[in-house]
Amino acid sequence: MHVPSSNPKGYRFGVFEVDLLAREVRRNGRRIKLQDQPFRVLALLLESHPNMVAREDLRKRLWDEDTFVEFDHGVSNAISRIREALGDSAESSRFIETLPKRGYRFVAPIERIDENLAALSRANKAHFRTVSLPLGDGRRTVAVVPLRLGASVPEDRFLSVALAETIANRLASAPNLVVRPTASVMKYAVKGADWTQIARALNVELVVEGSIQRLGNKLRILLQIWELGNGGTLHSVKVDGEMCDLFSLQDQLVDSVLDALMTPAPRKSAPIAAPAARHPLAFELYLRAIDRAVFFDKLELTSVIEMLERAIDLDPGFADAWGMLATVCYHMGAHVDPDPKWFDRSEKAAAGTLELDPVNCDAFCTRGMILWSPLRGFQFRPA
Repeated sequence: MHVPSSNPKGYRFGVFEVDLLAREVRRNGRRIKLQDQPFRVLALLLESHPNMVAREDLRKRLWDEDTFVEFDHGVSNAISRIREALGDSAESSRFIETLPKRGYRFVAPIERIDENLAALSRANKAHFRTVSLPLGDGRRTVAVVPLRLGASVPEDRFLSVALAETIANRLASAPNLVVRPTASVMKYAVKGADWTQIARALNVELVVEGSIQRLGNKLRILLQIWELGNGGTLHSVKVDGEMCDLFSLQDQLVDSVLDALMTPAPRKSAPIAAPAARHPLAFELYLRAIDRAVFFDKLELTSVIEMLERAIDLDPGFADAWGMLATVCYHMGAHVDPDPKWFDRSEKAAAGTLELDPVNCDAFCTRGMILWSPLRGFQFRPA
């Protein structure tokens, strides 16, 4: 039986996870921005849950003795930053309760995280004798790991996560595959993580991973499919392409993976409901938007919306861009800027998505979240 450690590696509450080792806050597996001082305040509130943390204790633990004069402003600013990151508010608090002139208390239920991926790799190998079992209906479970970049070039970083997500979305259309969401894979895709650890942590049979090499406008992508049951490579492929033709490169990668995994059913039995983008720049903007959308920050989300609107201007039939625009506008209105215009824009984008792709998951999920929101009166059954 696992005994919780006295020093947890982090905490989980709702869709959020706080990693004390990496000093990160993640929402659905995606990192959100939170500066160092607000992070330390949040960590102390979680550590003290469900008890109140007095303002004086905050000052003694987190502020120097000579910053007493600036403390009131500092702690108020830190709490505001935390609430902004979590989509919380002082008026209708879901996470942090303010006790006037006394202190603060974290009020949501929390779960301690006492193990991380590093601990798993050091554990006794006998603990990992079991492997992911088939679902019993012929389907196979797959995780697509963000691709490794051959060189650390900041402007190319978007390719790593965005290409993995678009590949995962395409694979999810196959009737015999169950694909883990990219957000759930992100926290395991750490440098040096072995594919077997990722497979066991996510309880999947197959792991798709690879690398990206770039020379000027030329790209070379290497993909491998690892199978946990056999302990080796099931399939590998090398695809060369250009930055100006990313969607064609993605199609080649996905077709190769589907050919390897869709036996005996032919790959063409799982067509995409709506055509992918046919404009190179539109698709690149879409990939860059996926990469930036992980940051719940008004400036970042505004930039994402602008990229998606530009992509749609270039390719009005790009259903995935419409669907993502609906989702990002929802998050802007629900977590960053309470202006009702964002929900209106989100609903219009969702409607535009479904005109192009009647079964688009992003559009349906976004419409459900909007219906089940304070502005729409928590319409549970329609949502």
